[in-house]
Amino acid sequence: MRDGRALLLSIRPQHATGILRGTKTVELRRVRPQVQAGDVALVYATYPVCAVIAVFTIDRVLVQSPGELWAAVAGRVGIDRREFDDYLYGASTAVAIFLTDLRRLSEPVPLSDLQAQMAGFRPPQSFRYVRIPDCDKRILAALMA
Repeated sequence: MRDGRALLLSIRPQHATGILRGTKTVELRRVRPQVQAGDVALVYATYPVCAVIAVFTIDRVLVQSPGELWAAVAGRVGIDRREFDDYLYGASTAVAIFLTDLRRLSEPVPLSDLQAQMAGFRPPQSFRYVRIPDCDKRILAALMA
């Protein structure tokens, strides 16, 4: 990834499971991360999992009005139209991050390990960037696979 960093996405466990199963191939956000095609992202499954469970390459990022975006991502986001509209209520634009080259970690990296390896680490509400060289060896192995 540019500048030796990766995008760390906090994702609810049910949606993280959809990503692992391949039924969710697009991640939605209200705010656009500063990423582009070819960058890498880490999937942090939130409570009660509290661990990085997978990595993927960003295929593309699409920013549109919620109504336009639904037409492009329906059936790929792991939620129905009502949930989509609820999540994006009040937003003038919506962001779709298309996933490719998903790699499940051989062993999840729990929050306690992340905190031990990255001083002051706190899981993000939505997303943050992490330096790849600071990542756990399990994450690095998945990135190199």
